[in-house]
Amino acid sequence: VPLAIAYISFEALHDVQRARRIAKGFLKVNQTNLKLWNQYARGEAQNSNLEEARRVCELMLMTTTSDDA
Repeated sequence: VPLAIAYISFEALHDVQRARRIAKGFLKVNQTNLKLWNQYARGEAQNSNLEEARRVCELMLMTTTSDDA
């Protein structure tokens, strides 16, 4: 996961749309990884896309919260 986060961060410096696609791709195969979700949400916030960052956080909570909580 640290390598995936580094890759997303690198791409975000050059191409935000590509970084977003990469983050979504990693999350498709690892939906419960909070670090990946956090990186995706932070990237959106850093690009002044606050509504999308909020949406990502909401999805993170719905996806990673267990029924036992």
